[in-house]
Amino acid sequence: MKIALAQIQSHKGSIEKNIELHSRWIELASKNGADAIFFPELSLTGYEPTLAKDLKIKPKDQRLLPIQKLSDCHNMTIGLGAPLVYINQVQIALFIFRPNTAISVYAKQWLHDDEKPFFKPGRDYGYIKLNHKHISLAICYESLRNQHLQQALLHQPDFYLACTAKAQKGVDKAREHFKRISKENQLSVLFCNSVGPVDDFIGAGSSAVWSAEGKLLAELTKYKQELLIFDTGSNTCETISILQNELS
Repeated sequence: MKIALAQIQSHKGSIEKNIELHSRWIELASKNGADAIFFPELSLTGYEPTLAKDLKIKPKDQRLLPIQKLSDCHNMTIGLGAPLVYINQVQIALFIFRPNTAISVYAKQWLHDDEKPFFKPGRDYGYIKLNHKHISLAICYESLRNQHLQQALLHQPDFYLACTAKAQKGVDKAREHFKRISKENQLSVLFCNSVGPVDDFIGAGSSAVWSAEGKLLAELTKYKQELLIFDTGSNTCETISILQNELS
């Protein structure tokens, strides 16, 4: 099985432009044999908490149909980040597209203090089953919280996937944390981060994969849009870099 991590720079506040951007990365991942692709936190709008109330979206939104069609066409699982309509409020969510299946969502359970004025936390554990493997889902801040890890370990996951929007300081913390928890728990960790300016910081990329032995298998650059493809069978990674103007 091949899992792709798309380290992208989203267009601030434009769902339409980001649908096009995501579609190009999905096509690229498909051409390189990926069975699944995941994107950073709030990738469909960019990480923009102050704009989330006006950008919130439902899983049945017609603008998401191109992504579902790509999932159907390529027999691919797709996970992208978006602000989710929750009653009259908003949650930070990962929208999961499966071939010929209704969209499911996982809402971030542990919020950073800076996020609490804009979002409400989710309540349920998030995971997907892919090729008989259990993938625990985490969104940014909560991926560094021990409570989230312990919740995941109860389900004996094969992989721990963190979709994030982190500046350099956050990346430094994540790198050490993921290395440690992968080795201590014999758990492969996948880290998909954003690049470029968002909110009041700059995403520092460095998306990476650690093996269940705590070994860093691959790490992307800090500020470049790239694709990392993890082959779970051979425990190896491939990095795909393309010109900025090819995807802008």
